[in-house]
Amino acid sequence: MLGDPPFTLGWDVAGTVESTGPGVSTFVPGDEVLGLLAFPGPGNAYADYMIASHDEIVHRPAALSVPEAGGLPLAGLTAWQALAGIADVGDPGLTPERAAELGVRFAVVSVRPSAPDLSRLTALAEAGGLRVHVDQTLPLTDAAKAHELLSARRTTGKIVLIP
Repeated sequence: MLGDPPFTLGWDVAGTVESTGPGVSTFVPGDEVLGLLAFPGPGNAYADYMIASHDEIVHRPAALSVPEAGGLPLAGLTAWQALAGIADVGDPGLTPERAAELGVRFAVVSVRPSAPDLSRLTALAEAGGLRVHVDQTLPLTDAAKAHELLSARRTTGKIVLIP
């Protein structure tokens, strides 16, 4: 997936647009955004600055803090694309009973960066229909500690790294 080390980990991002490339009109410097970068390739998100394609990011709604926005993309897109895209259940409020009726079962779900799908998720968050649970935030310099915490399997939400 990432090749031989060394490489930079990370795919989920949230932050501020510093500059844009030629022809980009959707975003301007100063815009607050979130996104999923280059998944499953090298997203290089464990960094202070990164390059994102305009179709991998969306505007961050005021309803999401920066840490919540940083914790949403990969987990949120995995759930959204599995339920709304692959299973075509339509309703993000799908209950386990309704899933069983529909025969919804997954062993593996492939996720792709998608600005339209992220926009649907951020609209749900803005309307109060989606909550991102951040277990804790850590400075980017403590990335190794974040991985240790994840390996212990005692977190109850996302661990978000902050540059």
